[in-house]
Amino acid sequence: MAYSKAEQQESRDILLAILGKGGKKTTNVFTIVRHVSSSGMSRVIQPIVFESGRPGQPSYLGFHAARVIGWPYDRKHEGVKVSGAGMDMTFHLVYTLSQVLFKDGYVLSNRQL
Repeated sequence: MAYSKAEQQESRDILLAILGKGGKKTTNVFTIVRHVSSSGMSRVIQPIVFESGRPGQPSYLGFHAARVIGWPYDRKHEGVKVSGAGMDMTFHLVYTLSQVLFKDGYVLSNRQL
């Protein structure tokens, strides 16, 4: 999906405000697989974080994560559409998001719900 540079920068700023600037502390990103295609070759995954300033209140990152990474956002299932099979696609999404935001794939840690 083609997103403009301005859209990507807006989403980057929002995600950095939620996730922090990528310090030494690892941030846990929880993922929910919302949908799996009948062929099994794609999934819709919703990344979520629980912010310390808002106990018990989740922040849904799917829309902004899709824009920053450049992957499609599935409005029907409310998550990032991830294509492929044969590996942990939730890890792939969180690792890619971490790599794009912080230039280090291990700043964000994947936890599956």
